[in-house]
Amino acid sequence: MGVFEYLAVLISIVVGLGLTHLLVSITRVIHARHSARVYWVQLVWALNLALWLIAFWWFTFALNTVTEWTYGLYVFLIVYAVLLYLLAALLFPHDPPDDQDYQSHFFTNRRWFFGALAVFALVDVVDFIIKAGTGAEAVTLWPYLLFIVPIITLSITAIFVERRGFHAFFALFFLVWVVGMTVQTLGPVAAD
Repeated sequence: MGVFEYLAVLISIVVGLGLTHLLVSITRVIHARHSARVYWVQLVWALNLALWLIAFWWFTFALNTVTEWTYGLYVFLIVYAVLLYLLAALLFPHDPPDDQDYQSHFFTNRRWFFGALAVFALVDVVDFIIKAGTGAEAVTLWPYLLFIVPIITLSITAIFVERRGFHAFFALFFLVWVVGMTVQTLGPVAAD
């Protein structure tokens, strides 16, 4: 096992825990759909996070070419993965009753969820700055700014706004952007 494979294990575990929490939560929603109050915006956010978790895991493979790993770089990647897990954990309760009101849960936790999303986006900005000019950046400055500035702005706004229409717009906007950024930035992975 090489250095990259060794270090990627913990990142993969954290990403896997985030995906597992989302999948288990969606399964619970499906099982309780007749007695629970399902909120479609929350399900769109689950899709958003699943796509981002998968994209992050995919991108992490591009780091297999790094020849010298520092503890700081590794901790940075772990923090990125942990923030993604935290977002998944905040989106759905861990042990909901069958009659869970998911809409109420979403709005009760929105400050934490969107606060964590804003922090995550700021960490992503740091990631972009670190990679800028190294050839490791996945996208150039202007497309990145067109993606990240609205995400940070809307995340901070979502902390304070409870209007359902705004949250529906933001969830769908994020979905379009995460799909667009994923398609633009993540290419095929070459085998050794």
